[in-house]
Amino acid sequence: MIPWANFGKVDNKGIDMSVDVNKQISDDFFVSVRGTFTYAVNTIIEQDEPLSLRGTNRESTGKSIGQIFGLISNGLFTDQDFTNIAQGTLVADIPVHTFGPVRPGDIKYTDINLDGRIDALDNCAIGGTYDPQMVYGFGANIRYKAFDLGFFFQGLGKTYRIIGGSNFIPGSARGSMGNILTNVVDRWTVENPRQDVFYPRLSDYQSANNNQSSTWWLRDMSLLRLKNVELGYNFPKILLAKAYMSSARIFLRGSNLLTFSEFKLWDPEVDAANGLRYPVMKSLSVGLEINF
Repeated sequence: MIPWANFGKVDNKGIDMSVDVNKQISDDFFVSVRGTFTYAVNTIIEQDEPLSLRGTNRESTGKSIGQIFGLISNGLFTDQDFTNIAQGTLVADIPVHTFGPVRPGDIKYTDINLDGRIDALDNCAIGGTYDPQMVYGFGANIRYKAFDLGFFFQGLGKTYRIIGGSNFIPGSARGSMGNILTNVVDRWTVENPRQDVFYPRLSDYQSANNNQSSTWWLRDMSLLRLKNVELGYNFPKILLAKAYMSSARIFLRGSNLLTFSEFKLWDPEVDAANGLRYPVMKSLSVGLEINF
């Protein structure tokens, strides 16, 4: 019996930088600007991977840690892809899809290993990794006379996720959760057989074919978020002296107020494939700071 061993080799490369600039432009005007940028990528050089995966499209050696694997979508099936639609019989030159019955409107996959079948052996590296390879931020503090403004943006890049999961496709769970609502409009139908819909053909049964991890459900989760912003006003010392105060400042402060991302279904930073988690909370507050 071969004993357990700390076996593996990973090549890590990246860059990390930051900049901080402060400038007193005039007696009344001060600006401070800062920024950070980190980019990191790794490659698995050696690992204890099964021999059955070596040299195949499912091999993770040579890829990054956490590389996303799945099937490659080739659009949706059309009527022309079948010799018998009622029985789900595909034309001769289309690979057999083995994840259950398929009909027009279901997701069609690419036969990566060219064995004439679509199955788990056709999984390959798609997109990138869930963990972001790029993290950056920038912000500034500005003071002009009695007013001050500070803000900081934070961004994530080169981060991906396959969305989906249980009950994600309407109607696929039967029971009380199996209804296909009339407002699910961006979907394939016989009357609207578009290829650019969000949902493939809906059904009242669990479609294993459409639920496969694939490029159809792959999304870029890159984002830019306004993490913090604060606007303040310092009261004149002449007024404060009458109230025996050395300083007083009123401010309006916000956190996570804005998020910019191509992914619009839910907060891209939510750690869930179906969005069923509490999002990052937004907050807005007003405060008064007084020193005597």
